[in-house]
Amino acid sequence: MPGAAVLRTWQFARALQAAGYAVDVVVLPAEGIGHTGREISSPTLLTTRRLAALNCTAINSIQFHRALGALQEIHNRKRYDALVAVGLTAAVLASRLASTLPMWFDLGDGPGMAEAQARCRLFGSDDGLKTAWARNRSALRRGDRFSASSYKQMHALLGELA
Repeated sequence: MPGAAVLRTWQFARALQAAGYAVDVVVLPAEGIGHTGREISSPTLLTTRRLAALNCTAINSIQFHRALGALQEIHNRKRYDALVAVGLTAAVLASRLASTLPMWFDLGDGPGMAEAQARCRLFGSDDGLKTAWARNRSALRRGDRFSASSYKQMHALLGELA
């Protein structure tokens, strides 16, 4: 069963395509799903195919610097009107691109800092808060538009933006 970020990506891509935009979908590996710190087994960094009349490219790396480099390469290939990132990891990567494109970040996978605080409570240490805030701050400072998947998430997002 696809996760929420996959479904939300598909919803954005299909709606933009139906509105007449040319859409390229870039997919990142899911975090925390069986990779255990090792690289995804693929002979190439990028895998491209057509799916439902959409150009789809998978970035086959869980290493941040490699994924960022691959995304920058995709970004530089042609002129885009805007960039839409679904999920915090995608938004953080997009926020670090050398780009002047307007960026819409859909942070519907939940308020990042609330999740970070819950993890710190679970592990009995606040050590991860600084890293979590640096990730969130990067996306929050760079995004031009934001969306969330519920009113509660929207209010949490507004608090983080403040």
